[in-house]
Amino acid sequence: MFRVIAIIAIVIAALLALMQLRGSAAGVGPSPMRERGRKWQNLIWLAMLIGTAVGALTGIGSVIVSGSPIGGWTLILHCLAAPLFAIGIALIALLWAGAYMGGTCAGGCCSFWMMLISAIVAIFSIAFTMTPLFGTANQHFLLSVHRWSSLALVFFMTLHAARVAAASRAARQRAGA
Repeated sequence: MFRVIAIIAIVIAALLALMQLRGSAAGVGPSPMRERGRKWQNLIWLAMLIGTAVGALTGIGSVIVSGSPIGGWTLILHCLAAPLFAIGIALIALLWAGAYMGGTCAGGCCSFWMMLISAIVAIFSIAFTMTPLFGTANQHFLLSVHRWSSLALVFFMTLHAARVAAASRAARQRAGA
């Protein structure tokens, strides 16, 4: 069941992101990027996206392709990408949260906060499996929570990345005009 829902969610996220990038979706709102330190923000955002892409390809991609949990070199690669993602998402949360503190969900607010919530659930669910606090059955449950929250993370991050790219493009066009 996860395979089917994962494929559907990824296709829907890709289509919505394409609509956002092509300009056929609703207004993109302002860019969350601050003028000061824009290069660092771009570097942090890129590192987080790379960590997420590697994690998603090795985790969700492996389940979609083979249907079995990851192991071997794929698991090692998945674990190597995790710190890049975790540090990147924490820094993005610190840098951009102020831009999304408005009372409405216009301009990417919902995708940003849902991305952060699903990231927190994904990080802590897998971290808790590495402690002796939970038995085998609960560790399987936490692995399932990690899998589903990671799928939600990929969905919302895809939407938010498209929104940030569209907002940055619109800001560049306004500055150039």
